[in-house]
Amino acid sequence: MASLVAGSSLGHASTSLSCPPRHQHSLSQQHCPSQQHDGRPQHKFIVYTPYREEEWTFERRLSVRPRHMKGVEKLLGTGHLLFGGAMLTPESVDTKPKEMAGSVLFHEAESLEEVQKTVESDIYYTSGVWDPKRIVIAPFVPAMPWPAN
Repeated sequence: MASLVAGSSLGHASTSLSCPPRHQHSLSQQHCPSQQHDGRPQHKFIVYTPYREEEWTFERRLSVRPRHMKGVEKLLGTGHLLFGGAMLTPESVDTKPKEMAGSVLFHEAESLEEVQKTVESDIYYTSGVWDPKRIVIAPFVPAMPWPAN
């Protein structure tokens, strides 16, 4: 996976996951970290998973999408995946059909490694739809409440 830190095999921004003090930042402490039912702190992460640029990527994505969506449903049920969707190319704003460039996901987990394990078990990863060299996983501190679905 791509790295935000040189020498890392994972797109981590940091392994230090603490919320900024209120006096240093305008974010409310209620947004990070939350507590899981067993008391372990949960952190939010943004995951960018760009698609490979090979010609076969779109067809491969379509062929494994039903399995990907089953996995998404399971993760939504556990609360580990908060929301996500397809990232479009900038040109897609004014054109049809829309061209997808990758996925953007928001996870809640105890650690970066837990999110990495989830990403690496997704059919889009194992089938080669996502480009593992360009995936980025980074801690995320929301400035507002999560959107309701």
